[in-house]
Amino acid sequence: MTWRESATKDVLSTSNGSRTPNSNSLFMKTRYGSVALPLPISHGMLLVCGVVALLVTGCTARPSGAPDYVCDDPLMSPVYHIDNFGAIGVNNTNEYTLTSEPVEGSPDIFKVTLSGPVFKGFVVRAKTLSATNLGGFIVDPDGSDFKVMNCASEEDVAVTHTSSTEKSSITLFYLDGNNGNFVLQATTVINRNAYVTLIFEQ
Repeated sequence: MTWRESATKDVLSTSNGSRTPNSNSLFMKTRYGSVALPLPISHGMLLVCGVVALLVTGCTARPSGAPDYVCDDPLMSPVYHIDNFGAIGVNNTNEYTLTSEPVEGSPDIFKVTLSGPVFKGFVVRAKTLSATNLGGFIVDPDGSDFKVMNCASEEDVAVTHTSSTEKSSITLFYLDGNNGNFVLQATTVINRNAYVTLIFEQ
């Protein structure tokens, strides 16, 4: 059993030197502030890219993203939708996939992809189980389709959507400071009445 397989089981068991970035920089938001990163990623690369269907309906995810406290819930349930719309959730059974792979030339940077049936909202969390999480998601200073959440636990860093447009995949970049000892988990909001939890990295 790999470290991540073991750590994922542990997560499931709980369910009961800064620099000022210039205009061409990428930077990572952490609980300790923003850090500029010299990345071998081309200027034109989108840090968050979604296959977006330009359809507008009355059933949307919370447009401004999930509240910070969702990050602290083991299931990362969308409480806003549950409280306001009676949303019903199901656990993931391979409808959605969550993967990560090192970026070539930058072994500490992981390309993280969440994909599956069309969804409108999401939360993706990277969790360590024994220490402060020293990693962070990389954001584009010129604008992103996601924002960093303020998690209460020092083991967690997470991001959520900033647009409720429909998408079938999102791509993020995560800078690891934990020697690979982290677990990725996601929740998707399909519409205001339905969501999927317990999406773990495969």
